[in-house]
Amino acid sequence: MKNYIIYLSFILATLVACDKIEQEDFLIANDGEQEVVDTTTFVKKVLIEDFTGHRCQNCPEASEEIHTLQQINAYTDKVIAIGIHSGFFSDLAPPNFTTDFTTDEGTTIHDFFGATSYPTGMVNRRGFNSTSHLLNYPEWGSVVADLISQEPEIGIKMSVENGTIIVETKLLKELNDELKLVVILTENKIIDKQLVEGQGVIEDYEHNHVMRAS
Repeated sequence: MKNYIIYLSFILATLVACDKIEQEDFLIANDGEQEVVDTTTFVKKVLIEDFTGHRCQNCPEASEEIHTLQQINAYTDKVIAIGIHSGFFSDLAPPNFTTDFTTDEGTTIHDFFGATSYPTGMVNRRGFNSTSHLLNYPEWGSVVADLISQEPEIGIKMSVENGTIIVETKLLKELNDELKLVVILTENKIIDKQLVEGQGVIEDYEHNHVMRAS
């Protein structure tokens, strides 16, 4: 079964995403009454944007690095990944590669940040406006460790009602930046072909956290 993940992110180079908003901050309707959301702490989240492609033979190593980070106990549910299929390695190449994993929005993000070699990615877009914001996957772990230890700056609560995504936010500190809210839909467990170094074309490769819409 395909799993669907909805992730919220603020477009901000030093973004800290979190959920679990304090009790006095958010109320939800329940049979006409207001019920306080029972939460006590803010949870820091870190976003990895992975520029990838089904014809990139080294990209599965980056995906495995994400999986490894997500399995660390201290990072449980705190490392969010988006696999952005983009660039020339995501091009179709029949007869082997006939599934189009790209999105217009993903291509826009890819081109804006200037990825030219793969696998590469960004962690919370740290270092934007410098030459260090695009990182090779072996560098992701140390950046995640640094960011996840910082205090959260924004609280986010999300719910879905009748197909409508409802988002509530709270600033936890004063921020002067112009913020924009983005909702991205990703998909897990897509079984399709992938080129893997030393193995050639894998027919039943499992693609995860694939960006589908925003």
